[in-house]
Amino acid sequence: MTEADLDELADRIVKMLTTTDFYEGMGNGISEIGKNFGYLVYDFIDTDTRYAKSREMERLIKAVHRGIVSREKIIEAIKRIFKVFNRNASESQKEAIYHKAVGSVAGSMLVSQAVFQIAKRIGNAPKVSTGTVYYILLLGGMAKRSIYRSMHLKNNTHEVYSELKRDDLDFLFFLFEENVEPLTEAIKMRRTYGNGMFNKLIDKIEYRIK
Repeated sequence: MTEADLDELADRIVKMLTTTDFYEGMGNGISEIGKNFGYLVYDFIDTDTRYAKSREMERLIKAVHRGIVSREKIIEAIKRIFKVFNRNASESQKEAIYHKAVGSVAGSMLVSQAVFQIAKRIGNAPKVSTGTVYYILLLGGMAKRSIYRSMHLKNNTHEVYSELKRDDLDFLFFLFEENVEPLTEAIKMRRTYGNGMFNKLIDKIEYRIK
């Protein structure tokens, strides 16, 4: 990863942490009909993973009926992604990068309060109600998209997948995938290039967020 790549990723993470306009596109996972239809078509020709997908569809149906489709579950899923990102940052680093998100909050509550507020901002952004998602997540293209994006997450950012799968929250990932992409990229980058590169990224975030 080049210095320019690190700078670009740091800029995106800072924007995610500090500005509300970052979330204006939230909800596309629901409303992008063409993309959902594309997954439906791809599922028809993708015979190699048919058995795995049928098992995942069973898990998805059970999860939806158990109540995974709610604002609270979406917010919880996003918080877990922050949890994975935060694992490799020191307490002082976390305080430095989150302080702008929560204003006057300080001390031991700063990080948890910041993560909750950011997750809530993302989780509340969709323009389509979770009640609508409940029904259409069981149908056609959106169900296929949910399953494929979960499988993609498993193959590319397994740390995040493991955190979400415990409560079947991996099926919600496609709803906010684009909005947390800077975090998942950083997590994948740390695994690929090591803690040294991750710490350089954190330093760049700290410098920009002061």
